[in-house]
Amino acid sequence: MSVKCGGCEAVVHDDTYMQCSRPECTKLYHLSCLALTREKYEALTEDYVSCWMCPECVSMIPKRNNSETPVRSTQNTIMDSTSFTPSSYVNTARGSRHCQKTTDTEDKLFEVLHEFRLEMKSRLDNQIKEYGMLKKRFVATETELREVRSLMQVLIEKANKVDELEARIEVLKQKNEQLESSLVLKNPTQGKKDQTEGSKVSFVNAVKQNLKTVVTNKVARKECVATKPTELQIQSTTSHENNLNINHINTDVEEKETEEGKWITINRRRNRYPNSEVKRGGSTGTNEIQGTERKKYLHVWRLQKDTIEENLEKHVKYICGNENVRGLRTKLEDFYAGVTASGAHLFAITETGCNESIHDAEIIPPSYIILRCDRADGRKQGGACLVATPRFELRRVSLPGDINIDKQSNDIVNCNGRVLDLVLSSLSGEGGVCVCGGGAARAGGRASPTA
Repeated sequence: MSVKCGGCEAVVHDDTYMQCSRPECTKLYHLSCLALTREKYEALTEDYVSCWMCPECVSMIPKRNNSETPVRSTQNTIMDSTSFTPSSYVNTARGSRHCQKTTDTEDKLFEVLHEFRLEMKSRLDNQIKEYGMLKKRFVATETELREVRSLMQVLIEKANKVDELEARIEVLKQKNEQLESSLVLKNPTQGKKDQTEGSKVSFVNAVKQNLKTVVTNKVARKECVATKPTELQIQSTTSHENNLNINHINTDVEEKETEEGKWITINRRRNRYPNSEVKRGGSTGTNEIQGTERKKYLHVWRLQKDTIEENLEKHVKYICGNENVRGLRTKLEDFYAGVTASGAHLFAITETGCNESIHDAEIIPPSYIILRCDRADGRKQGGACLVATPRFELRRVSLPGDINIDKQSNDIVNCNGRVLDLVLSSLSGEGGVCVCGGGAARAGGRASPTA
């Protein structure tokens, strides 16, 4: 059980204290409450400590002998004769007083400290929560920054690609200007006529008009030619453009078309566009290939009953030849200009030396189609390509192994059932061959030598 100090009423925790020797009192006192130091306490004798009385008990003893006191007890007389040490006369009233004000102040101080501690604890809890929220936000921000960095990398790659495409467009624009200037130099009369009329014809339209110019054969007036449409499906857009171009050029030619079943009858009143290039024999009794006008269809062949395969092969070799330019990759600009200025419909080129780094737009104008067979091993020489107008159909096929495609450069594979397949064996790259085929309306054309 804890014991309180008789002076300050605080709990005595220390083992160094003073206890009153009177049996009625036996109170304990701190050394500090008695104004004693530890050195002085250790200097005291055991007899003095065992006989020591507290300040309250000492205050009850008279300080001097008063003989005039009416009532004197024997005990008081004996106590008066008792001798005291000088320390007994020390005034210890200061330590024996009850300090109620100091005790209240300490209690208030403890309460304030307790409240301050609780407040600081709550504030620290709030700070910890805020730090957790900030940590989550920092993690989310870091994730977003990583995503933005990856997106920026993609955008940089796209921007570099756009720059490359813009540079390529500038090169193509320069080529376009050069071709326009060369076209103006070749056709100065047409250029002056266009300037006089005030209509501006672009390079693409000029090329289309050059490709779609209708060349007619020398046919007697009011001659009626009946042809049967082929199985090839002609696109509506191409037919519409061809009709527009034909109407623009041949304003003096009047046509009347009547559909009788599956036959189309073309009535011609006037023939102003003879085509000497495709004329092969003028007599109806000959078995040579006889060409007709190329207007609504690309090319129509009228065959006699006695026409044999050799006649077809001879005529095809005449109008579709192949040229060995050797190194087309070093002559792209010249070839591009030659194709644009030429009115041919088919070009067969061998030993091109092209690879996948060369785009089709660098070889041919937009109004042509191309079928390429490049070198797969990356060698500079070798490879071939077919360049044709959209009127042709270019496709890849694989021939059986028993056909010797190296026998000759051009070979007629099939000429039955109004279908003509022309195999250009020199265009073979790695087992596959380039084929230009598909019936009378799309098997014709003329290939001019290119170098």
